[in-house]
Amino acid sequence: MGFIDDDPRNQGKQVNGYPVLGTIDSLESILDKDSISEVVVSGDDFSRDKLDRLARTCSSHGIPLRRFQTRLEDMPTS
Repeated sequence: MGFIDDDPRNQGKQVNGYPVLGTIDSLESILDKDSISEVVVSGDDFSRDKLDRLARTCSSHGIPLRRFQTRLEDMPTS
């Protein structure tokens, strides 16, 4: 498991013990050299163009692209 992050400050770092593997621009080469079973998008600030690019890259490698979302739900108090 690893992360893709376009923020240059995060390159070469680790998140919760997992490496930042590169940027979206380097995703194609990462998928070519590493054994990746799926790509999960965790941010909700991706442009439609960036999501389309991710989808095309993943599709060309036969790798599923999924989105991880969390939400808060109001719970009844009575």
